[in-house]
Amino acid sequence: TSLITGLRGYPQISGMSTAATLDDRTLYPLFGRTIPSDVGTATAAVLYMRNVLGIRNMAMVHTSDAYGSAYAGGMLDAIPRYTPDLTINTFILRFGANKEEVQNTVA
Repeated sequence: TSLITGLRGYPQISGMSTAATLDDRTLYPLFGRTIPSDVGTATAAVLYMRNVLGIRNMAMVHTSDAYGSAYAGGMLDAIPRYTPDLTINTFILRFGANKEEVQNTVA
């Protein structure tokens, strides 16, 4: 709906939409949010894990859906920028993976 309201000149403010793609001001010039995007929360998580918890090595398991991929992408972008001494290994699960697939991925 943000595209349609933008074309009509109406701003749209969301308290639930976290997709980072909505940050594109050329596509969504009148879109705003009251919560951080997935990238914003991923950056905060990376900083907390490194600076508060002292984590230097971690593994991330995420699903291959839009949310899981966007959040993982946000973390992978934030690590070299804010916490270059943090190493991460990523493992991708097919969205809707069954128990056996999950066990094989994390084993």
